[in-house]
Amino acid sequence: MGTNHYRTQAPERPPLISALDVVLYLLLLAALVTGVLFRPMLPEKIAVHFNPSGEPTRYESSSFTLWFIPVLGMGLVLFNNLMHWLALSWMYYFQTDSEEDAQQNGGESGGLTGKQKQEMARLFAFLKVFLTVMFISIQAYVIYWNMPGTDSHTWWLRIGVDLLIGLFFVLLGLLFYRSHLPVNIPWWPGHRSQEVNQVFNKRMSLAMVLAGLLLIVLSIVLDELNIGSVLIVTLVIPLAGIVWGIIAAQRIWKQLKEGHM
Repeated sequence: MGTNHYRTQAPERPPLISALDVVLYLLLLAALVTGVLFRPMLPEKIAVHFNPSGEPTRYESSSFTLWFIPVLGMGLVLFNNLMHWLALSWMYYFQTDSEEDAQQNGGESGGLTGKQKQEMARLFAFLKVFLTVMFISIQAYVIYWNMPGTDSHTWWLRIGVDLLIGLFFVLLGLLFYRSHLPVNIPWWPGHRSQEVNQVFNKRMSLAMVLAGLLLIVLSIVLDELNIGSVLIVTLVIPLAGIVWGIIAAQRIWKQLKEGHM
């Protein structure tokens, strides 16, 4: 069994602005400049929100929208860095350790192993990149849809968002498949075995990949999805994967606790 270690020294902090962030900020800045250049070609009020059929449901000022979208993306990239730091701090000060973790940390218990820190850094980097791609895509979608003469029934305008969400779940699932990131289950005190972590993460990963692939296939086959279908695929299936992972990892945890493995 492990021990909770509440530390007093500061944890390792990721940089607030990394080299990757600079690239992402420049891409979002390019999206902002593109919006400024296309603004004279667009009406004063442009469609900014659409139903699952691709029909507009809300209009906003083009002058405001075309700078707000990229700036919001920049803010979320920065927010992602803050969440990364908070996650490392939480693990550092309040995470429960096992002897295995202490050994992998060079005999020091508390916090994450070096490999887990790298995995967490990759996860947050992926989220930042995907957020940037998503906001650039939204900017391009809004500009293109509101351009005079645009055919709003173009296939990528109808299913582009669903495809992007599906791709997100597939890539996130693949990222988690071999992950050793710890699972914080309240009734598993004092044991963060790497094997327990992997059992949970693999099952959650498979559910995410399945949800993403199913969303992509349904988008292509059905041409357009209603919001209910999207929510079922992106919420119910991953939640089922989490339950599946907890049940499987619970079995391994019990075996380790009883010393059978």
